[in-house]
Amino acid sequence: MSKEVTDRLVVGMDIGYGNIKVDWGDGNLAYPARVKADWFGANDSHRLNGMRAIYDEVKVSVNGRYYWIGPDTHLHVREPIVTDAYSDSPEYEAHLIGALHYMFRKSGAIRRSVDKLVLGLPLSQFSLRRERLRQRFQGKRLSVPTPSALEARYGPEIAVRLRNVEVVPQPVGSLVYWATREGGEEDLNGQRANLVIDPGERTFDWYAARGTKPIYDESGAIPEGMASIIYRLANTMTRELGIHIDYYTASLGLKRNELALIGVGTIDMRPFHTKAKEFTEEVTDQLKKRLVSTAFDNVVLTGGGLSLFEEAIRKCFPPDIIRVVAEPMMANARGFYQWGIAED
Repeated sequence: MSKEVTDRLVVGMDIGYGNIKVDWGDGNLAYPARVKADWFGANDSHRLNGMRAIYDEVKVSVNGRYYWIGPDTHLHVREPIVTDAYSDSPEYEAHLIGALHYMFRKSGAIRRSVDKLVLGLPLSQFSLRRERLRQRFQGKRLSVPTPSALEARYGPEIAVRLRNVEVVPQPVGSLVYWATREGGEEDLNGQRANLVIDPGERTFDWYAARGTKPIYDESGAIPEGMASIIYRLANTMTRELGIHIDYYTASLGLKRNELALIGVGTIDMRPFHTKAKEFTEEVTDQLKKRLVSTAFDNVVLTGGGLSLFEEAIRKCFPPDIIRVVAEPMMANARGFYQWGIAED
């Protein structure tokens, strides 16, 4: 039976370029960050031979325009949004609304307000967009589509107020999550020099801190995340194979030793895997050149792109100071939640 609860609700939400991740203490969820604009509020693009395909997604409205959001949207939107203005976009708000919908669906509980929402921004965008993002959603009421199982009681939409919004650098979430789960008090209270390396879909971030207090002069970001590597790989494959290779095909090839292509046959992907490793090492070479300090107690590895970059990152640091956070893709959202409850 559905329920409407009234205790305080803190939500950590990592609206990334690659994936949406949410943690609210009693549960969590994640799905690909893909969005499809539906300018007419219809669903004709979801028809196949006159039959309506059933996708796990929800239609949300932002400023009078409609967007499809959900775990299955990546099936018909193959490429991520890769723009520095992402957090200012209507698509970002659509993802936030969609994430609340899926949180309500998974928990089976409707909430009329979120007492604290903790969001993150890449370090390259943090100083420029932090306050703008906070003010955009602070105190705002959002119209969230009601999960179908709860519509009979609550109607088609629920007005949800975001009472307080806090915005932190994305890698802070992973540092907090790692330190509270696997580290110690000294890792958080300023006694230890920490470096969090967070390769994501759009950016490759690093966050230097004493405990959790930032050292901004030693932190930074490169606009060369996983998406950039995949686009570069697609261009390389296109040039060497003589046919157009799109983003999705290149990303698929990264996961396989062989790839069957129409008009070409089965190709050996291992030489292209080597090329992708070279691309990641070019990124980590930039990291080494831009680090001010070379002395750290903990180098914490996290992020949705970690599997692609980990080998190159490990070549940069002594093995005894490298810590790999549990659940790298979810770690920022989990840490945002812990940050939020600690601040109360």
